[in-house]
Amino acid sequence: CTNFYLTVNYKGRILKAYFEELELNYKINFVEEQEPLGTAGSLRFLNGKFSEPFFVTNCDIIIKADYPTLYEFHQKGNYDVTLVASAKEYIIPYGTCEITDDGHFAKINEKPKYDFLINTGLYILNPKILR
Repeated sequence: CTNFYLTVNYKGRILKAYFEELELNYKINFVEEQEPLGTAGSLRFLNGKFSEPFFVTNCDIIIKADYPTLYEFHQKGNYDVTLVASAKEYIIPYGTCEITDDGHFAKINEKPKYDFLINTGLYILNPKILR
C-alpha cells in the first residue's frame, strides 16, 4: 500500500501537521469533511479514486493481520465487501439474576460468559460500492 486517503474533520490540522513533518515513501491524501459524516460518510468523496479493491479502516484501531491474505480472500471470493471480524469473549464478573414473567426470582447465573463475533473496523471494498 503506497497511496492513503485520510478523511479528517476533528483535529484535522494536527494530523496534517504530523504528516507534513515526515519524509514519506508513500502518499498521503487528505479528504476534509466540512461536517462530521459518520463512520463511512466520507467514503463518498473517494468515488472514482480507485480501480481495484481497497482497504478501509477506522482511525482508532490497529489490526495485526495478514493483509495480503485478506486481499486474496476478497478477490477469490468475488466479494463487494469483506468485513474483518474477531471472536470476543465477555464474562460478566457478577452473578446475573433471572426472573419469571410474573417478576419472581428464578435463578442466579454465576459469572456468565458470552461469545460474540465483533466488527474490527477493517474492511476491503470494491470501488463500485462507492457509487
